[in-house]
Amino acid sequence: MGEWVTVVDPDGSRRQVEVRSDVAPWHRRPHEGEVFDLAAMMAMFATTVHVLDDVPADDDIHPSAEG
Repeated sequence: MGEWVTVVDPDGSRRQVEVRSDVAPWHRRPHEGEVFDLAAMMAMFATTVHVLDDVPADDDIHPSAEG
């Protein structure tokens, strides 16, 4: 199990980061000596929140998504 997130950095570059926490059962636990930082995790998630604001054009909707 585990969760990987694509982080969009301020310069527009992208990188994959594994989310490690002790609060969600689908995350791997932090490495020994690594302290879980909820604020840092939320900041990482915030780098792509703008993607959720994009509404697909009618011709971009996958046929299986149509009602």
